[in-house]
Amino acid sequence: MILEHVKLRRFYVGIKNMGIFLLATALVMTLILNSGFTSPMVRPVRAAFPGANGKIAFVSDRDGNFEVYAMNSDGSSVTRLTNNPATEGEPAWSPDGTKIAFESGRDGNVEIYVMNPDGSGQTRLTNNPADDEDLDWQPTDLSPPSISNVVYSPQVPQLSDTVTVTAIVTDIGFGLKKATLRYSTDGGATWTSISMNVSTGSTYKATIPAKPDGTTVTFKVKAEDYIGNTAESTTYTYQVKGTPAAGIPGFPIESILLGIAISVAMLTTLKSRKTDPKIRV
Repeated sequence: MILEHVKLRRFYVGIKNMGIFLLATALVMTLILNSGFTSPMVRPVRAAFPGANGKIAFVSDRDGNFEVYAMNSDGSSVTRLTNNPATEGEPAWSPDGTKIAFESGRDGNVEIYVMNPDGSGQTRLTNNPADDEDLDWQPTDLSPPSISNVVYSPQVPQLSDTVTVTAIVTDIGFGLKKATLRYSTDGGATWTSISMNVSTGSTYKATIPAKPDGTTVTFKVKAEDYIGNTAESTTYTYQVKGTPAAGIPGFPIESILLGIAISVAMLTTLKSRKTDPKIRV
């Protein structure tokens, strides 16, 4: 009876120890997962978007451990770029395609390195007892958009005329975000912005509403790219004239009145010659 009791006690102690072990294991795994650590053997393999030279950088363990490789966009010319017993990964092309940044544990912990596209010039960028990872290149674009061929019509608007403004707007960097027509009727103290829409190709268009007689309108075109670079055109000005006098389209009213006066004079002369017997044709 005593022997059975001892065996049963040992069994319960074993179950208790096993529970403690499983609980400790689960706690350790939770801490590891929350820290962002993943085993090199189960880390997802990633490929960097092709650089400016058209090549793709990627990670592979085909030679025994994870290393950085490069290949052409069609999968040809696979070349190993790193060769180290430690794990290397997370390659990222620089925006101009001249460098590849990557992570490596070659110096005892994960640090960020950079190298040339052929694997040469491998240089450590970070140096910290903690792991440095999740690298990314910040695109560099210092070129503002280009604004040219600003045209407005009509150039001498009348009282009820809207004014259409067109401009060619381009950006050679990361693309044009928006083009805006800005106009002022108080000498630039306040400005009203109107979004310009694409008319054809790189030509953008917007319309300034009709303004009262005598209003002086100042306007300019502003452009912004996706990096935040901005550009503005020169400033243009026009003045709204009053309602045009009635007349025949294409003929000024002064010319019409002069023509009428000449016609009346000629008719008066002919009538005088017919009624006066002394005047002979």
